Amino acid sequence: LSASENQFFYRNNNTAYPSDQDQRHELNFSSMIKLGKWELSGIFLFGSGRPFTPPNPDVELATSSESFDQLYDLNNINSERHPAYKRLDVSAKYSFPIGKTKCEAGLTLFNLLNHSNIKSRRYFKQFAFDETSSDPNAQDEIRIVPLDTYLLGFTPNFFVQIRF
Repeated sequence: LSASENQFFYRNNNTAYPSDQDQRHELNFSSMIKLGKWELSGIFLFGSGRPFTPPNPDVELATSSESFDQLYDLNNINSERHPAYKRLDVSAKYSFPIGKTKCEAGLTLFNLLNHSNIKSRRYFKQFAFDETSSDPNAQDEIRIVPLDTYLLGFTPNFFVQIRF
C-alpha cells in the first residue's frame, strides 16, 4: 500500500495530485521448487491501475475552425486510473552436464494468461470529415481519441546456458 503525490505552485492550483508512478497496491506471489535436475517457478503480479490525465472536455466538441492549446484536462491531473495490472509468469529449467561442461535449458512463459496491461495513455486529434454533407458551410469535427500503449502480451522465452 503506497501513495505518491506531486504538488507545484504553478499547476493544479497548488493542490496535490497523484504522481505518474502512484500505484496504490501491489501484490506479488511467487514460488520456486527444485526437483532433482529441474527448477520450477512461478510468479503472479497484481497492481492497481496507475493514474492518467483525462482529455480536456472543452476540446472534444471543438471544430477545426476553433483553436485550442491543450488536449489534457489540467484541472483534473491524474484523476483517472488504468485498469489493474495482472501478470502470471511460469518457468522451468533443467540442469545437465555434457562431459565436464555444465548446461541448463529452460522455458519461461511471461504473461501466461495474456492479460492486456496498459502502460500509458496519450491523446491525439482525429479530424472527422463529413463527406456526405452537401452543405458548403459544414465544418469538420475534431475528436480527441485515446491511444493506449500496452505492455507485452504472452511472451515465451527459451534459453540455453553453457558454463565451461
